[in-house]
Amino acid sequence: MPVFGPSVNWSALAEGLGERWEILANTFKPYPCGVVLNPVIEACLALRPSVEQRLDAIARVELRAHPLLRERTDRPGVTSGKLSQVSAQHAVAVSLKRGRAGLNEFSDEAVGDSALKSFERLLAFVDDESMRVEAAEVTLVMADGERFIHRLEAAHGSLASPLTDDELSAKCRELARHGGSSVDANALLDALWSLERAPDASVLLDLASGRH
Repeated sequence: MPVFGPSVNWSALAEGLGERWEILANTFKPYPCGVVLNPVIEACLALRPSVEQRLDAIARVELRAHPLLRERTDRPGVTSGKLSQVSAQHAVAVSLKRGRAGLNEFSDEAVGDSALKSFERLLAFVDDESMRVEAAEVTLVMADGERFIHRLEAAHGSLASPLTDDELSAKCRELARHGGSSVDANALLDALWSLERAPDASVLLDLASGRH
């Protein structure tokens, strides 16, 4: 157990055994990145319409959050799509510049985008231990001093604001398209959403493998 951390809470192993199911705390991610970046991305996407025609006038992007966010995601100048998934600098740049935060935005191609690289330098972290780990506040400081602020206590995709069924279906279709899969995403979704009434769950394996 000490492999997973410096201290061990042995009593937690049996606490709520048979009564509390940790799997129920799992949620579906809206973006292909570390979950701590979810509120950052959502805040940037919410702010973008206000500055879409003035992106070049952004002088600084202030990111106020619990120090844990900086410790985990202060990674400027990443060199691969995989590393970009845990970089606040990249997440902020791609959300504001492209107005999207999908698979293509966290790819090797996006990492090599010079326009994003230059934008990354605008990010400044502001540690605030009073904030919850799930929260974030993004402030866009314009060259003329005007400020645009968006704060989130919990991002979409969290237990407090889970993805809707329609959003999950859209995500499934997007992943199938992105991966070039032969899977019929609509047929798979129909089977998934009606699984409780299915006489045999093996049909999911056939659909997911593209055999149907």
